[in-house]
Amino acid sequence: MELSVILFIIVIGFLTGILASLIGIGGGLIIVPSMIFFFDLPPSQATLISSFVIIFISFSSSYKNYKFRFQYVIPFLRCFSKIVETLGIIANAKLPAVPEFS
Repeated sequence: MELSVILFIIVIGFLTGILASLIGIGGGLIIVPSMIFFFDLPPSQATLISSFVIIFISFSSSYKNYKFRFQYVIPFLRCFSKIVETLGIIANAKLPAVPEFS
């Protein structure tokens, strides 16, 4: 495997980890399309790999939540959700309207 491919996999994994830890998504929304588009995997294989990885992420997240008891998670999620909400409102105002189909 080439060095550029390895670095690309590391970057996608790092970004997915950040998104997954901040807003609870990532595996299905980022890894699967990345594997399909960049690595030419069939969707069934990409979904299988993503589901297998989610098992380990779930165990890790459950353990962290048990240790920290959500004392810092809830305030952070509130602030982060307001930021994302504001970005969504701005994006919605700039996107063109979807035509209605009859």
